[in-house]
Amino acid sequence: MDWHLKLGENEAAYRQIVKQIEQRVLSGELPPGTLLPTERKLADLLNVNRSTVSVAYDELRSKGLIRSRQGSGTRVSEDAWGLDFRSPDWAGYMSQGTFQPTLPLVRRIWEENRRATNINLARGEMSSELWPTEKIHTLTRQLPSHVQLGYGDPRGEERVRSAVARHLVTEHGIRVPDNRILITAGSQQGLLLVIQSLLRPGDAVALEKPSYAYSLPLFASTGVSMFPIPVDEGGLIPDEVVTLHRRHKIRMVFVTPNLPEPDGHRPHP
Repeated sequence: MDWHLKLGENEAAYRQIVKQIEQRVLSGELPPGTLLPTERKLADLLNVNRSTVSVAYDELRSKGLIRSRQGSGTRVSEDAWGLDFRSPDWAGYMSQGTFQPTLPLVRRIWEENRRATNINLARGEMSSELWPTEKIHTLTRQLPSHVQLGYGDPRGEERVRSAVARHLVTEHGIRVPDNRILITAGSQQGLLLVIQSLLRPGDAVALEKPSYAYSLPLFASTGVSMFPIPVDEGGLIPDEVVTLHRRHKIRMVFVTPNLPEPDGHRPHP
């Protein structure tokens, strides 16, 4: 395999290494599990300092694109599962208004959902004719003139947090002060906060296979290592979790026990 850099270019050498490996993974030239040159070997091939290659490999590891293990070298991660590591599509982010994963599979789903004849059950939204439009208009006209339309409390609207606190006491016997409750913008934000609080780059996480497509790029963006758990009609296979933990010291298991995506039929165990 030909390795080369354009030394003297404005772009730093380590960034060129990162881009070159990313492009080869995306093109399929470096499939999952491919053994990469050692830092010393690649430095010799590119005629650069070993520390330059070390910085590049560190960045690739933080993206979850490669993995290094003592005794087995550095390889392309086998748990990247089709992630696209190209530059972010900022225009796409702005147009969508939400976190846009770069999974080819998700792009295909979006394309299919644009068809007028399709009914997207994953959204969990009411049919348009069921919306209480007249009641919403009436309530809007009753809003006081001093309503603030700017940014609210980052923890969530106070009355919503109070309602959640009452629900926790009534339904589950759990007493939590309002100021300890956080209303997230969605499940992805909540999951990201959990990952950032409990995990570190390189930690091992087990996920059902297949799993919720939006979770894959989220875990990969934090630098954790993902390992698939086989499932059957009842959900994940418990013995496989034990096996994975023995091999990789799993720190977290991410599952959707009820109505999971993409199959949607699995009963609660």
